Amino acid sequence: MMNLIEHYLNDYQRWQHELPGGKRAGIQQLRLQALHQFAEHGFPNRRSEDWKYMKIDPFAKAPFSVALDETSTQTKPKLRFSPDTYQILIINGTLDRESLNALPDSIEAYPVSEVLGADASPIIDKIRSYPTTTLNTFADLNTALMHEGLYLHVAPNTKIDKPIHIIHYHDTPKLASYLRHFIDLGEGSEATFIEHYTGPEAVPYYCSTMSYYECADNSKLEHIKLINEGNEACHTSHLTLAPGKDSVARSHVFTYGGRWVRGDTLCKMQKRGGESHLYGLYLLNSNMNADHHTAIHHLTEHTTSRQHYQGVLSDHAVGVFNGNVYVEQDAQHTDAEQLNKNLLLSKNATINTKPQLEIFADDVKCAHGATVGQLSEDALFYCQSRGLSKTAARLLLITAFTKTTIDYIQDKNLRESILMLIDQVIVEKNIAGVAKGEAS
Repeated sequence: MMNLIEHYLNDYQRWQHELPGGKRAGIQQLRLQALHQFAEHGFPNRRSEDWKYMKIDPFAKAPFSVALDETSTQTKPKLRFSPDTYQILIINGTLDRESLNALPDSIEAYPVSEVLGADASPIIDKIRSYPTTTLNTFADLNTALMHEGLYLHVAPNTKIDKPIHIIHYHDTPKLASYLRHFIDLGEGSEATFIEHYTGPEAVPYYCSTMSYYECADNSKLEHIKLINEGNEACHTSHLTLAPGKDSVARSHVFTYGGRWVRGDTLCKMQKRGGESHLYGLYLLNSNMNADHHTAIHHLTEHTTSRQHYQGVLSDHAVGVFNGNVYVEQDAQHTDAEQLNKNLLLSKNATINTKPQLEIFADDVKCAHGATVGQLSEDALFYCQSRGLSKTAARLLLITAFTKTTIDYIQDKNLRESILMLIDQVIVEKNIAGVAKGEAS
Protein backbone atom coordinates (compact mmCIF):
# COMPACT_ATOMS: atom_id res chain seq x y z
CA MET A 1 0.00 0.00 0.00
CA MET A 2 2.95 2.32 0.63
CA ASN A 3 3.96 2.03 -3.03
CA LEU A 4 0.45 3.08 -3.99
CA ILE A 5 0.66 6.18 -1.79
CA GLU A 6 4.05 7.05 -3.29
CA HIS A 7 2.61 6.70 -6.78
CA TYR A 8 0.05 9.45 -6.15
CA LEU A 9 2.57 11.64 -4.33
CA ASN A 10 4.82 11.37 -7.37
CA ASP A 11 1.87 12.19 -9.61
CA TYR A 12 1.45 15.47 -7.74
CA GLN A 13 5.18 16.25 -7.91
CA ARG A 14 5.13 15.69 -11.65
CA TRP A 15 2.18 18.00 -12.36
CA GLN A 16 2.25 20.55 -9.54
CA HIS A 17 3.44 23.40 -11.79
CA GLU A 18 0.90 22.63 -14.52
CA LEU A 19 -2.08 22.34 -12.20
CA PRO A 20 -4.35 25.41 -12.48
CA GLY A 21 -3.75 28.10 -9.89
CA GLY A 22 -0.24 26.78 -9.23
CA LYS A 23 1.16 30.27 -8.74
CA ARG A 24 -1.51 31.36 -6.25
CA ALA A 25 -0.54 30.99 -2.61
CA GLY A 26 -4.07 30.13 -1.42
CA ILE A 27 -4.45 27.29 -3.90
CA GLN A 28 -0.95 25.98 -3.25
CA GLN A 29 -1.60 25.96 0.48
CA LEU A 30 -4.90 24.11 -0.03
CA ARG A 31 -3.28 21.48 -2.26
CA LEU A 32 -0.28 20.93 0.02
CA GLN A 33 -2.46 20.64 3.12
CA ALA A 34 -4.59 17.99 1.40
CA LEU A 35 -1.49 16.18 0.16
CA HIS A 36 -0.01 16.14 3.67
CA GLN A 37 -3.24 14.63 5.05
CA PHE A 38 -3.25 12.06 2.27
CA ALA A 39 0.35 11.02 3.00
CA GLU A 40 -0.30 10.90 6.75
CA HIS A 41 -3.53 8.88 6.71
CA GLY A 42 -2.97 6.74 3.63
CA PHE A 43 -5.74 4.72 2.04
CA PRO A 44 -8.60 3.46 4.21
CA ASN A 45 -9.02 -0.14 5.27
CA ARG A 46 -11.88 -2.13 6.75
CA ARG A 47 -10.92 -1.15 10.29
CA SER A 48 -12.37 2.28 9.47
CA GLU A 49 -16.10 2.45 10.22
CA ASP A 50 -16.79 4.34 6.98
CA TRP A 51 -15.05 1.61 4.95
CA LYS A 52 -15.99 -1.41 7.02
CA TYR A 53 -17.80 -3.28 4.26
CA MET A 54 -15.90 -2.21 1.16
CA LYS A 55 -12.39 -3.19 0.12
CA ILE A 56 -10.43 -0.83 -2.11
CA ASP A 57 -8.67 -3.73 -3.88
CA PRO A 58 -10.08 -2.95 -7.36
CA PHE A 59 -8.77 0.62 -7.04
CA ALA A 60 -5.38 -0.49 -5.72
CA LYS A 61 -4.72 -3.03 -8.50
CA ALA A 62 -4.19 -0.44 -11.25
CA PRO A 63 -2.52 2.84 -10.20
CA PHE A 64 -4.06 5.73 -12.13
CA SER A 65 -2.27 8.87 -13.31
CA VAL A 66 -3.18 12.39 -14.35
CA ALA A 67 -2.21 13.28 -17.92
CA LEU A 68 -2.68 17.04 -18.31
CA ASP A 69 -0.60 17.14 -21.50
CA GLU A 70 -2.67 14.50 -23.27
CA THR A 71 -5.01 15.66 -25.99
CA SER A 72 -8.54 14.59 -25.23
CA THR A 73 -10.02 11.97 -27.49
CA GLN A 74 -12.42 13.19 -30.11
CA THR A 75 -14.61 10.15 -29.62
CA LYS A 76 -18.13 11.26 -28.81
CA PRO A 77 -19.89 9.13 -26.22
CA LYS A 78 -22.80 7.10 -27.48
CA LEU A 79 -25.60 7.78 -25.03
CA ARG A 80 -28.86 5.93 -24.86
CA PHE A 81 -30.12 8.51 -22.39
CA SER A 82 -30.64 11.65 -24.43
CA PRO A 83 -33.69 13.76 -23.65
CA ASP A 84 -33.75 17.39 -24.80
CA THR A 85 -30.95 18.93 -22.70
CA TYR A 86 -28.14 21.45 -22.69
CA GLN A 87 -25.11 19.17 -22.98
CA ILE A 88 -21.69 19.93 -21.50
CA LEU A 89 -18.92 17.49 -22.41
CA ILE A 90 -15.95 16.57 -20.22
CA ILE A 91 -13.92 13.96 -22.07
CA ASN A 92 -10.97 12.30 -20.32
CA GLY A 93 -10.99 15.12 -17.80
CA THR A 94 -10.84 17.85 -20.47
CA LEU A 95 -13.74 20.28 -20.69
CA ASP A 96 -15.15 21.00 -24.13
CA ARG A 97 -15.41 24.75 -23.64
CA GLU A 98 -17.46 25.24 -26.79
CA SER A 99 -20.28 23.26 -25.17
CA LEU A 100 -20.64 26.06 -22.61
CA ASN A 101 -21.69 28.44 -25.38
CA ALA A 102 -24.98 26.59 -25.81
CA LEU A 103 -26.15 27.44 -22.29
CA PRO A 104 -28.84 30.11 -21.89
CA ASP A 105 -27.82 33.67 -20.98
CA SER A 106 -29.33 33.24 -17.51
CA ILE A 107 -26.47 30.89 -16.59
CA GLU A 108 -22.98 32.22 -16.00
CA ALA A 109 -20.50 29.46 -16.81
CA TYR A 110 -16.75 29.22 -16.30
CA PRO A 111 -14.25 26.35 -16.35
CA VAL A 112 -12.89 25.69 -12.86
CA SER A 113 -9.34 25.72 -14.29
CA GLU A 114 -9.95 29.31 -15.37
CA VAL A 115 -11.35 30.35 -12.01
CA LEU A 116 -8.43 28.72 -10.16
CA GLY A 117 -6.03 30.68 -12.34
CA ALA A 118 -7.83 33.97 -11.72
CA ASP A 119 -9.53 34.68 -8.39
CA ALA A 120 -9.90 31.37 -6.59
CA SER A 121 -10.99 32.75 -3.21
CA PRO A 122 -14.67 31.76 -3.66
CA ILE A 123 -13.63 28.18 -4.45
CA ILE A 124 -11.23 28.03 -1.50
CA ASP A 125 -13.98 29.24 0.84
CA LYS A 126 -16.44 26.66 -0.47
CA ILE A 127 -13.98 23.78 -0.15
CA ARG A 128 -13.12 24.73 3.42
CA SER A 129 -16.74 25.24 4.47
CA TYR A 130 -17.93 21.80 3.36
CA PRO A 131 -16.04 19.03 5.17
CA THR A 132 -16.02 15.61 3.49
CA THR A 133 -15.14 13.24 6.30
CA THR A 134 -16.34 9.92 4.89
CA LEU A 135 -14.33 10.05 1.66
CA ASN A 136 -11.21 11.17 3.61
CA THR A 137 -8.21 10.02 1.54
CA PHE A 138 -9.99 10.25 -1.80
CA ALA A 139 -11.27 13.75 -1.01
CA ASP A 140 -7.75 14.84 -0.10
CA LEU A 141 -6.44 13.35 -3.34
CA ASN A 142 -9.08 15.24 -5.30
CA THR A 143 -8.20 18.53 -3.57
CA ALA A 144 -4.48 18.08 -4.25
CA LEU A 145 -4.95 17.20 -7.94
CA MET A 146 -8.16 18.98 -8.99
CA HIS A 147 -7.63 20.34 -12.48
CA GLU A 148 -11.02 20.96 -14.09
CA GLY A 149 -14.74 21.24 -13.53
CA LEU A 150 -17.56 23.75 -13.78
CA TYR A 151 -18.43 26.98 -12.01
CA LEU A 152 -22.05 27.79 -12.84
CA HIS A 153 -24.42 30.43 -11.49
CA VAL A 154 -28.15 30.46 -12.29
CA ALA A 155 -29.58 33.99 -12.25
CA PRO A 156 -32.22 34.80 -9.59
CA ASN A 157 -35.90 34.32 -10.41
CA THR A 158 -35.27 32.29 -13.56
CA LYS A 159 -36.44 28.83 -14.56
CA ILE A 160 -34.10 26.96 -16.86
CA ASP A 161 -36.24 25.41 -19.59
CA LYS A 162 -34.17 22.23 -20.10
CA PRO A 163 -31.89 20.10 -17.90
CA ILE A 164 -28.18 20.88 -17.92
CA HIS A 165 -26.58 17.54 -18.84
CA ILE A 166 -22.92 17.26 -17.74
CA ILE A 167 -21.38 14.24 -19.48
CA HIS A 168 -18.16 12.76 -18.06
CA TYR A 169 -16.66 10.33 -20.54
CA HIS A 170 -13.36 8.39 -20.22
CA ASP A 171 -11.76 5.98 -22.67
CA THR A 172 -8.02 6.25 -21.88
CA PRO A 173 -6.53 3.32 -19.92
CA LYS A 174 -5.20 4.08 -16.42
CA LEU A 175 -6.15 7.75 -16.70
CA ALA A 176 -7.26 9.64 -13.57
CA SER A 177 -9.34 12.81 -13.63
CA TYR A 178 -10.03 14.99 -10.59
CA LEU A 179 -12.98 17.31 -11.11
CA ARG A 180 -14.80 19.92 -9.03
CA HIS A 181 -18.21 21.39 -9.81
CA PHE A 182 -19.58 24.50 -8.10
CA ILE A 183 -23.22 25.29 -8.90
CA ASP A 184 -25.14 28.20 -7.37
CA LEU A 185 -28.87 28.66 -7.80
CA GLY A 186 -29.96 32.28 -7.36
CA GLU A 187 -32.90 33.26 -5.21
CA GLY A 188 -36.21 32.06 -6.62
CA SER A 189 -34.58 30.11 -9.47
CA GLU A 190 -35.36 26.59 -10.71
CA ALA A 191 -32.99 24.24 -12.54
CA THR A 192 -32.31 20.58 -13.26
CA PHE A 193 -28.77 19.19 -13.49
CA ILE A 194 -27.72 15.75 -14.71
CA GLU A 195 -24.26 14.42 -13.88
CA HIS A 196 -23.62 11.53 -16.26
CA TYR A 197 -20.58 9.27 -15.85
CA THR A 198 -19.79 6.73 -18.54
CA GLY A 199 -17.06 4.96 -20.49
CA PRO A 200 -16.40 1.86 -22.59
CA GLU A 201 -16.12 -1.63 -21.20
CA ALA A 202 -12.74 -3.24 -20.40
CA VAL A 203 -10.93 0.12 -19.98
CA PRO A 204 -9.52 0.76 -16.48
CA TYR A 205 -9.74 4.45 -15.53
CA TYR A 206 -10.55 6.50 -12.45
CA CYS A 207 -13.02 9.37 -12.20
CA SER A 208 -13.04 11.49 -9.03
CA THR A 209 -15.65 14.24 -8.77
CA MET A 210 -16.79 16.53 -5.98
CA SER A 211 -19.87 18.69 -6.57
CA TYR A 212 -21.31 21.56 -4.53
CA TYR A 213 -24.87 22.79 -5.07
CA GLU A 214 -25.92 25.90 -3.16
CA CYS A 215 -29.59 26.75 -3.35
CA ALA A 216 -30.52 30.31 -2.42
CA ASP A 217 -33.83 31.12 -0.70
CA ASN A 218 -37.01 29.93 -2.46
CA SER A 219 -35.09 28.06 -5.15
CA LYS A 220 -35.72 24.55 -6.51
CA LEU A 221 -33.05 22.08 -7.58
CA GLU A 222 -33.52 18.70 -9.19
CA HIS A 223 -30.27 16.76 -9.46
CA ILE A 224 -29.76 13.47 -11.31
CA LYS A 225 -26.57 11.41 -11.11
CA LEU A 226 -26.14 8.53 -13.58
CA ILE A 227 -23.15 6.33 -12.74
CA ASN A 228 -22.58 3.99 -15.67
CA GLU A 229 -18.81 3.64 -15.74
CA GLY A 230 -17.13 0.85 -17.68
CA ASN A 231 -16.85 -2.56 -16.06
CA GLU A 232 -13.14 -2.02 -15.21
CA ALA A 233 -13.49 1.59 -14.04
CA CYS A 234 -13.26 3.06 -10.54
CA HIS A 235 -15.38 5.98 -9.42
CA THR A 236 -15.57 8.19 -6.32
CA SER A 237 -17.89 11.15 -6.05
CA HIS A 238 -19.07 13.47 -3.32
CA LEU A 239 -22.18 15.61 -3.55
CA THR A 240 -22.89 18.50 -1.19
CA LEU A 241 -26.34 20.14 -1.07
CA ALA A 242 -27.07 23.34 0.84
CA PRO A 243 -30.76 24.30 0.63
CA GLY A 244 -31.64 27.88 1.51
CA LYS A 245 -34.70 29.25 3.29
CA ASP A 246 -37.90 27.64 1.92
CA SER A 247 -35.91 26.02 -0.89
CA VAL A 248 -36.09 22.41 -2.09
CA ALA A 249 -33.12 20.29 -3.19
CA ARG A 250 -33.83 16.89 -4.73
CA SER A 251 -31.12 14.41 -5.67
CA HIS A 252 -31.55 11.09 -7.51
CA VAL A 253 -28.56 8.74 -7.80
CA PHE A 254 -28.67 5.81 -10.23
CA THR A 255 -25.69 3.41 -10.12
CA TYR A 256 -25.59 0.66 -12.73
CA GLY A 257 -22.02 0.54 -14.05
CA GLY A 258 -18.43 0.45 -12.78
CA ARG A 259 -16.13 -2.09 -11.15
CA TRP A 260 -15.76 -0.14 -7.91
CA VAL A 261 -17.98 2.80 -7.00
CA ARG A 262 -18.15 5.00 -3.91
CA GLY A 263 -20.71 7.82 -3.77
CA ASP A 264 -21.23 10.14 -0.79
CA THR A 265 -23.91 12.78 -0.29
CA LEU A 266 -23.98 15.47 2.38
CA CYS A 267 -26.94 17.80 3.01
CA LYS A 268 -26.52 20.82 5.26
CA MET A 269 -29.93 21.98 6.49
CA GLN A 270 -29.02 25.44 7.77
CA LYS A 271 -32.04 27.54 6.80
CA ARG A 272 -35.59 27.44 8.16
CA GLY A 273 -38.09 25.82 5.81
CA GLY A 274 -35.42 24.08 3.74
CA GLU A 275 -36.11 20.64 2.27
CA SER A 276 -33.78 17.92 1.02
CA HIS A 277 -34.88 14.76 -0.77
CA LEU A 278 -32.35 12.01 -1.46
CA TYR A 279 -33.34 9.10 -3.67
CA GLY A 280 -31.16 6.36 -5.06
CA LEU A 281 -31.25 3.13 -7.02
CA TYR A 282 -28.32 0.77 -7.49
CA LEU A 283 -28.45 -2.15 -9.93
CA LEU A 284 -25.42 -4.34 -9.31
CA ASN A 285 -24.43 -7.52 -11.08
CA SER A 286 -21.30 -9.52 -11.95
CA ASN A 287 -18.54 -8.53 -9.50
CA MET A 288 -19.55 -4.89 -9.07
CA ASN A 289 -18.84 -3.13 -5.76
CA ALA A 290 -20.86 -0.02 -4.90
CA ASP A 291 -20.94 1.92 -1.63
CA HIS A 292 -23.40 4.75 -0.99
CA HIS A 293 -23.12 6.99 2.07
CA THR A 294 -25.61 9.73 2.84
CA ALA A 295 -25.59 12.27 5.66
CA ILE A 296 -28.23 14.89 6.38
CA HIS A 297 -27.34 17.41 9.07
CA HIS A 298 -30.34 19.29 10.48
CA LEU A 299 -28.77 22.37 12.02
CA THR A 300 -31.77 24.65 12.48
CA GLU A 301 -35.48 24.36 13.24
CA HIS A 302 -38.35 23.61 10.85
CA THR A 303 -36.45 21.64 8.20
CA THR A 304 -37.52 18.52 6.31
CA SER A 305 -35.61 15.62 4.78
CA ARG A 306 -36.47 12.40 2.98
CA GLN A 307 -34.19 9.51 2.00
CA HIS A 308 -35.26 6.52 -0.04
CA TYR A 309 -32.56 4.24 -1.50
CA GLN A 310 -33.23 0.90 -3.19
CA GLY A 311 -30.92 -1.80 -4.48
CA VAL A 312 -31.14 -4.84 -6.73
CA LEU A 313 -28.13 -7.17 -6.54
CA SER A 314 -27.27 -10.36 -8.42
CA ASP A 315 -24.26 -12.61 -9.16
CA HIS A 316 -21.34 -11.79 -6.80
CA ALA A 317 -22.14 -8.07 -6.45
CA VAL A 318 -21.48 -6.28 -3.16
CA GLY A 319 -23.47 -3.24 -2.09
CA VAL A 320 -23.34 -0.89 0.88
CA PHE A 321 -25.82 1.71 2.08
CA ASN A 322 -24.97 3.86 5.09
CA GLY A 323 -27.48 6.63 5.79
CA ASN A 324 -27.17 9.11 8.62
CA VAL A 325 -29.62 11.71 9.91
CA TYR A 326 -28.15 14.08 12.48
CA VAL A 327 -30.44 16.47 14.37
CA GLU A 328 -28.78 19.24 16.36
CA GLN A 329 -30.15 20.35 19.73
CA ASP A 330 -31.49 23.61 18.23
CA ALA A 331 -33.11 21.85 15.25
CA GLN A 332 -36.59 21.59 16.78
CA HIS A 333 -39.55 20.58 14.57
CA THR A 334 -37.32 18.56 12.28
CA ASP A 335 -39.21 16.13 10.03
CA ALA A 336 -36.94 13.36 8.73
CA GLU A 337 -37.56 9.96 7.15
CA GLN A 338 -35.10 7.38 5.86
CA LEU A 339 -35.70 4.04 4.14
CA ASN A 340 -33.43 1.52 2.43
CA LYS A 341 -34.92 -1.49 0.58
CA ASN A 342 -32.90 -4.22 -1.10
CA LEU A 343 -33.66 -7.13 -3.38
CA LEU A 344 -31.14 -10.00 -3.54
CA LEU A 345 -31.39 -12.19 -6.64
CA SER A 346 -28.43 -14.45 -5.92
CA LYS A 347 -27.18 -16.36 -2.89
CA ASN A 348 -23.73 -14.90 -3.64
CA ALA A 349 -24.82 -11.24 -3.67
CA THR A 350 -24.21 -9.20 -0.53
CA ILE A 351 -25.77 -6.04 0.86
CA ASN A 352 -24.69 -4.22 4.01
CA THR A 353 -27.19 -1.63 5.16
CA LYS A 354 -26.84 0.72 8.10
CA PRO A 355 -29.50 3.40 8.62
CA GLN A 356 -28.69 5.78 11.48
CA LEU A 357 -30.48 8.45 13.48
CA GLU A 358 -28.67 10.78 15.89
CA ILE A 359 -31.19 13.07 17.57
CA PHE A 360 -30.35 15.75 20.14
CA ALA A 361 -33.59 17.74 19.91
CA ASP A 362 -36.78 16.72 21.73
CA ASP A 363 -39.55 18.00 19.42
CA VAL A 364 -38.97 16.12 16.19
CA LYS A 365 -40.59 13.62 13.85
CA CYS A 366 -38.00 11.08 12.68
CA ALA A 367 -38.17 7.53 11.35
CA HIS A 368 -35.88 5.07 9.60
CA GLY A 369 -35.93 1.49 8.36
CA ALA A 370 -34.26 -1.08 6.15
CA THR A 371 -35.36 -4.28 4.41
CA VAL A 372 -33.50 -7.07 2.62
CA GLY A 373 -35.41 -9.76 0.76
CA GLN A 374 -35.85 -11.89 -2.33
CA LEU A 375 -38.49 -12.12 -5.03
CA SER A 376 -41.72 -13.46 -3.60
CA GLU A 377 -42.44 -16.99 -4.78
CA ASP A 378 -46.16 -16.29 -4.35
CA ALA A 379 -45.92 -13.23 -6.60
CA LEU A 380 -43.95 -15.19 -9.19
CA PHE A 381 -46.52 -17.99 -9.12
CA TYR A 382 -49.37 -15.49 -9.48
CA CYS A 383 -47.74 -13.86 -12.55
CA GLN A 384 -47.05 -17.25 -14.13
CA SER A 385 -50.61 -18.37 -13.47
CA ARG A 386 -51.70 -15.38 -15.56
CA GLY A 387 -49.71 -16.58 -18.56
CA LEU A 388 -46.29 -15.00 -18.03
CA SER A 389 -43.13 -17.06 -18.36
CA LYS A 390 -40.81 -17.24 -15.36
CA THR A 391 -38.42 -14.82 -17.11
CA ALA A 392 -41.17 -12.30 -17.82
CA ALA A 393 -42.51 -12.63 -14.29
CA ARG A 394 -39.09 -11.93 -12.74
CA LEU A 395 -38.55 -8.92 -14.99
CA LEU A 396 -42.00 -7.56 -14.19
CA LEU A 397 -41.47 -7.77 -10.42
CA ILE A 398 -37.98 -6.27 -10.57
CA THR A 399 -39.03 -3.33 -12.74
CA ALA A 400 -42.00 -2.69 -10.45
CA PHE A 401 -39.61 -2.61 -7.50
CA THR A 402 -37.27 -0.10 -9.19
CA LYS A 403 -40.10 2.13 -10.42
CA THR A 404 -40.86 3.19 -6.84
CA THR A 405 -37.67 5.24 -6.71
CA ILE A 406 -37.93 6.60 -10.26
CA ASP A 407 -41.41 7.95 -9.57
CA TYR A 408 -39.91 10.60 -7.27
CA ILE A 409 -38.43 12.48 -10.24
CA GLN A 410 -40.50 15.62 -10.69
CA ASP A 411 -39.86 16.32 -14.39
CA LYS A 412 -42.24 14.07 -16.36
CA ASN A 413 -40.08 13.78 -19.50
CA LEU A 414 -36.98 13.09 -17.44
CA ARG A 415 -38.84 10.51 -15.37
CA GLU A 416 -39.95 8.66 -18.51
CA SER A 417 -36.41 8.73 -19.94
CA ILE A 418 -34.94 7.30 -16.75
CA LEU A 419 -37.65 4.65 -16.59
CA MET A 420 -36.85 3.50 -20.13
CA LEU A 421 -33.14 3.56 -19.37
CA ILE A 422 -33.46 1.42 -16.23
CA ASP A 423 -35.70 -1.07 -18.03
CA GLN A 424 -33.00 -1.46 -20.71
CA VAL A 425 -30.28 -1.88 -18.10
CA ILE A 426 -32.21 -4.62 -16.28
CA VAL A 427 -32.57 -6.58 -19.51
CA GLU A 428 -29.16 -5.93 -21.13
CA LYS A 429 -27.11 -6.52 -17.99
CA ASN A 430 -29.28 -9.48 -17.04
CA ILE A 431 -29.91 -8.06 -13.58
CA ALA A 432 -32.70 -10.60 -13.26
CA GLY A 433 -30.18 -13.44 -13.45
CA VAL A 434 -32.13 -15.40 -16.04
CA ALA A 435 -30.43 -18.59 -17.21
CA LYS A 436 -29.34 -18.73 -20.86
CA GLY A 437 -31.84 -20.34 -23.14
CA GLU A 438 -34.77 -19.79 -20.81
CA ALA A 439 -37.87 -18.90 -22.78
CA SER A 440 -39.20 -15.39 -22.41
